[in-house]
Amino acid sequence: MRPFPSPSDSAPFRERAPGAAIIRASARGKLAIRIAKGAFLYVGGLIEGEPGAKVRMRTPAAAIGVRGTTVWGGPIDKGFGVLALSGEVTVTGRRGTVTLKQGEGTMLFADGKPRRVVTWPAAKVQRAIATIAFGNPPGGH
Repeated sequence: MRPFPSPSDSAPFRERAPGAAIIRASARGKLAIRIAKGAFLYVGGLIEGEPGAKVRMRTPAAAIGVRGTTVWGGPIDKGFGVLALSGEVTVTGRRGTVTLKQGEGTMLFADGKPRRVVTWPAAKVQRAIATIAFGNPPGGH
């Protein structure tokens, strides 16, 4: 995992597996991130303040649109979870779209349908954050 700034922004993006993310800034106020595997944490910043700004993330399980957001996504509970830590997140799977607000999460499984939006319990939030925390390798104690 390594933090690095997104192009044209001061927002950090953390990935667990080096090389698992590809970041492209196509134009001012536009950012596309493809996450190939693993967990991530995106902390929104200046790019969302641009008129017409668009930040999109694509994972194997879903497309994620963010607005002034801190969002976690990754493998958890035998599926792929997305958690809005702040702001608003739109999650689009192969079979539907849900919108998350702060503290809310959804799960996606093989069928590609985002599950019902719920507030994640504190223990699940802690497990999610542990997957991207510095000095806390997966399975570490």
